[in-house]
Amino acid sequence: MRKYYFLVVAFVLLFVTIAARAEEVASPASSNSVSSDRQLALRGYYFGIGPVALSNLNATGVGYYLTAGYGFDVETVVIRLGTEFFGKSGALGMTAGLGASFFPLHDKNIGVDPYIGFDFGFGTTRTSADLFRGEWVDGFVIGPTLGVHILRTADVNLDFGVKWGFFLASGTLGSPSYGVFRVALYF
Repeated sequence: MRKYYFLVVAFVLLFVTIAARAEEVASPASSNSVSSDRQLALRGYYFGIGPVALSNLNATGVGYYLTAGYGFDVETVVIRLGTEFFGKSGALGMTAGLGASFFPLHDKNIGVDPYIGFDFGFGTTRTSADLFRGEWVDGFVIGPTLGVHILRTADVNLDFGVKWGFFLASGTLGSPSYGVFRVALYF
């Protein structure tokens, strides 16, 4: 477990650096150096839910998915620091990490922005068994995302997205993974 401390410290330092940069862009004192057509950094929380499909966790059917976190929206990129919870009939999972979404067709006047993104973090899962037993798998998690933000430049906006997360660690059933369709509210 000690080998993961370095990565946790790296995530914290990266988040602090991003937060400082977003604060610099959004502060009125630095508005002289920001061009008039540049969108100020929007910072806020997000919360999302959706159905999830689990793989290599001994659970069939559709499960539940919850996500929450904090995000920074700077022009064509959204940086997120968040956590996810998912489960189905005894199979459980939780991840925490950093994600980024890139908006290649960003237009402030349209209000609908498609994006492509990538998430990286650390997580744990438990295979389906009875209430108190099951194999736990801990490890790094990666996952591509694809979706659309609606009213992205407003104070409150909506995100419809899909994600497929892969655990880089393996258990007796193989490497756990999950696919989700999420609806998230940014506020």
